[in-house]
Amino acid sequence: MQKHSDEFKWHRLDNTANIFPVINNLQFSGVFRIGAVLFEEVQPALLEEALGQVLPHFEVFKVQLRTGIFWYYMEHNRRKPCVEEEQFYPCRFIRRYENHSYLFRTGYYRNKIYLEIFHALTDGFGAIQFMKELIARYLRLAHPEDFAANDPSPDSDSSSYSEAQEPRGPSGESDFPLEDISNACEDSYLKYYRRQKVKGYKKSRAYQISQPELDYPKSSVIHGHLKIASVKAASSRHQVSITQYLAAALVYTIYREYLAGKGKDNTICLNIPVNLRQFFPSETTMNFFSIVLPQVRFQQDNPLTFEEVLRLLTEDFKRKADPEKLEQQISYNVSNEKNLLVRLIPLPVKSIGVRFLYSRSAKSFTTTLSNLGIIRMKPEYEPYIQNFHFIMGASKSQPVKCVAASFRDEIIFTISTVWKNSRLEDAFWSFLKEDGVELTIEGNGIHEPPKDTPYPQVPDSSRSFRLLMRWYILITLFTGAGLTCYNFTHYNGIGWSVPVDGGILYSWLSLRFFIRFNINPAARILSHTLALEILYILTDIILGYGGQSLNYGFPALLLTACAANLFLMFYDPMNWQGYFMFQILYAAIGLIALPLWLTGLITHPFPGIAALIITFEILIAGICLNPKKIGRETKRRFHF
Repeated sequence: MQKHSDEFKWHRLDNTANIFPVINNLQFSGVFRIGAVLFEEVQPALLEEALGQVLPHFEVFKVQLRTGIFWYYMEHNRRKPCVEEEQFYPCRFIRRYENHSYLFRTGYYRNKIYLEIFHALTDGFGAIQFMKELIARYLRLAHPEDFAANDPSPDSDSSSYSEAQEPRGPSGESDFPLEDISNACEDSYLKYYRRQKVKGYKKSRAYQISQPELDYPKSSVIHGHLKIASVKAASSRHQVSITQYLAAALVYTIYREYLAGKGKDNTICLNIPVNLRQFFPSETTMNFFSIVLPQVRFQQDNPLTFEEVLRLLTEDFKRKADPEKLEQQISYNVSNEKNLLVRLIPLPVKSIGVRFLYSRSAKSFTTTLSNLGIIRMKPEYEPYIQNFHFIMGASKSQPVKCVAASFRDEIIFTISTVWKNSRLEDAFWSFLKEDGVELTIEGNGIHEPPKDTPYPQVPDSSRSFRLLMRWYILITLFTGAGLTCYNFTHYNGIGWSVPVDGGILYSWLSLRFFIRFNINPAARILSHTLALEILYILTDIILGYGGQSLNYGFPALLLTACAANLFLMFYDPMNWQGYFMFQILYAAIGLIALPLWLTGLITHPFPGIAALIITFEILIAGICLNPKKIGRETKRRFHF
């Protein structure tokens, strides 16, 4: 990470993280959750204090996402993150400009502490490290009498919570080491990149489960609490590992429930994230995982038993999870990022290509299954903790996701979906029970009685909002159509209905664009300014073009936008350099007045020239006040 002052620390996104800011939206949040259920009610004030003490020692988390000309990047965030009580469905979209611009949210509900993370920030490994330290610090604050003997200062760079030689992984017991890790922000994809000729992935379409979907933003979460002893007994009986057993059980359940006897051949493919740290030594808390896609081809004239599915899936996984093949994946992915042509493509254009490729790749697997392994805390903390669980956010493009995590004598196997029924979940639990696995089930109230759920009951406000939006669109549509018809039948040389229809269309786009998408407030001002000027020009043309839209409207809107941008700089001084980049755009837009004047479209140049001078004065003043900061900001924005 580049070192200037805290304000100027920044780093590029890792190879995997580059994808998530491009594809995430309300329908695909790219958010996953790790939760810890305690044996006592959570104290919010102590949780907030614990978060404040832990966060400074995890540089990867103490950042905000920035938009560059060619790439997104991470910048140090000096604000204080919020702690909230859970009120919504898990893994909802994280808006970049909420929660003081942090890419994670910390919350609680009754006796549960949870951490939800945008995947561009870290993977499961990094999330586990952060969560374990947070829980350890919280428990020490909540029970000082139990931990007073070896409780170091929270500002210390060393800690007696763990020894330096302890492994820092899901299976390690390092609880609150609090030392700054020098390579935490290391991009291990680049570290292990080897230049070699590697062909792209060959991906074929896999079977896609189709079921009635819940209305957004509803999502179903069901936890299966599996007794480890019974799962071990079942996997030993089949002579495979626990992960292989659960993966095969999932594939076989999908086959038996949706494909068997349907008269059509199909392939079921699992999307399994693999922690690359087990093959390539690294302690980075940024993303460092790869995807393995084991699959089984099912033919209707050749039905398969569970043992055959288990054998085929295990063989394919071992073949694809070979370290040499994983290194080839790293090389292929990083080589695309290093390609000079790709690097020089502007981010908006690059984003279109990434979305297209991602939408195609999402059809190459049936569902995702991730196993985070065993989570261990030091013995002194375990009496306070019931269990840990993981949730991956499901979406319309990926309607079902599964994740497993182990703690003490249980495996928490979580299935999250956006489906109206629990057909797959019920079939999966039934198969495990048939095979001798002991389990209990709990969910978030979508498919079970509310009294049985450990999650808050979310009021269904989305239906009212959608109904209101439909009525608004219907009324404005009829209004616009009626005014257009009246204008056409009583035309007297003025097409006044055109700007009216434009205003209606603008209101639709504004509601959809600014409510549904993650927009920088400065970008909103710029978008509104350009849209209003277009409407003003249309109105001017319809009325015979007297030049008012360019003579007076253009400079007035430009100066108003500059004033609003200045307000943002003073209101949010920690991010003033980012807003200053928009001032450069306003100065560039102001230059349009010169060619418009020379071509005669502007007949009264004084307002436009005055606006141009003022925008440049603001620009020059900002540069003169702190040229080093502006230079650094420009370097970050234009890095490629």
